[in-house]
Amino acid sequence: MSSRDAQTKFSGIKSHVTQYESNKKYLDSFIRTNEIYGNFEDVPLGIDLVDISLDKNEIQESPPSEFNDSQKDAFVRIEAQSAKIENNKLVLNYVLSEPFGERIDIFIYVYGYRYDKEFSKMPKINIKVDLNDYVVYDQKTPISKENFEVKKTPTEITVKIPLKTIGNPDKILFSARTSTGLLSLDLMPWRIGILDKG
Repeated sequence: MSSRDAQTKFSGIKSHVTQYESNKKYLDSFIRTNEIYGNFEDVPLGIDLVDISLDKNEIQESPPSEFNDSQKDAFVRIEAQSAKIENNKLVLNYVLSEPFGERIDIFIYVYGYRYDKEFSKMPKINIKVDLNDYVVYDQKTPISKENFEVKKTPTEITVKIPLKTIGNPDKILFSARTSTGLLSLDLMPWRIGILDKG
């Protein structure tokens, strides 16, 4: 990143006055001239299942060293993910490294995007799945899970989300993470799915 780009980023971060005042040192740490970043290709979503798993070399095999023993014991990563559209529903499938346990939650985030509507007015769906049940939110507000489907095996979760619930989007932004309590264990990168309208 050029020094001009770094200065632009610095100005952008500083424009969020209250956050910058309380987290100045932390936020400044994100500004570097040797910053490395990248993008994943958009995912075409149609009736065929698309494997969007990370390369095996990119998956963290073991818990971070800063985890304590209890956190290391609870560590569950997402080993594979795939997506497709089926009967006007987005179908997301996740394979976990360990059997789903009592202390583990998986959060699935799905945001709709339409060319003809402000993104701020589009639904932002968050599904929290635990061992016994699941809850669906639009941002932080609980919503009915009537038309949603969640199927679990010990190491696999499949979620079906009605496209109308995410605003009949042109694109879908999605991610998932595992956690135990407030501690995030694994996070999948955000991906953009392009719906096949044909």
